[in-house]
Amino acid sequence: MNSNTNDRFDFFGVEIEVLQIVGCSPAAPRFNVVAKPNDWSRVVRPGVNGQTQTLYQEYWLALKAAYEQAGETGRFPKPWGRQWLTFRLGRAGFGLSPSLLRAERRVRFELYMRQKGMPPKQAFRALEADRAAIERELGLQLDWQELPPERRASRIATYLDNASVDDRADWARQQRWILDQLRAFRRVFGPRVKALNLEESADSGGEDDEL
Repeated sequence: MNSNTNDRFDFFGVEIEVLQIVGCSPAAPRFNVVAKPNDWSRVVRPGVNGQTQTLYQEYWLALKAAYEQAGETGRFPKPWGRQWLTFRLGRAGFGLSPSLLRAERRVRFELYMRQKGMPPKQAFRALEADRAAIERELGLQLDWQELPPERRASRIATYLDNASVDDRADWARQQRWILDQLRAFRRVFGPRVKALNLEESADSGGEDDEL
């Protein structure tokens, strides 16, 4: 439902347990979230890594402000305390993601793909067959990462060097670059991804990736 309904709505699946500590004590309910929107996260809590999570969330909030100021269309993902963010591309299993590689002092922007119920590398290889035209249209060379065979995921990425999330004075430059890549990847990859003819597979399992 989160993948196929209007962006204004989010859905949660909640499992209710009834707990009793001792035999005669009153029963108490416990609510467990078993399904949630892909881009949802809890409010950042203080504690271990809390400062880093807050930094990431503030970075994405600043990017959201730049996105809205630039008049971009489409839903902006919920800012959260993680190093990546995922924009939808109009087809399940595909997303456009900026990632903050803090240790490397780089920002990565990628088309990330993970298709359940389909041969895992089929989409990547179909796009790679058009690599020359894609890179020509984007005007840059991309990093084509099929990733190991046991993983369903693959990525096609580009990088901004000398870009530290810790350098707030540089955020505006970094975020202009992210928005430039977002526009370009939407333009070049969007129609191609929607046009992919992907076969279905009986096996829809696999590891849990971040898309």
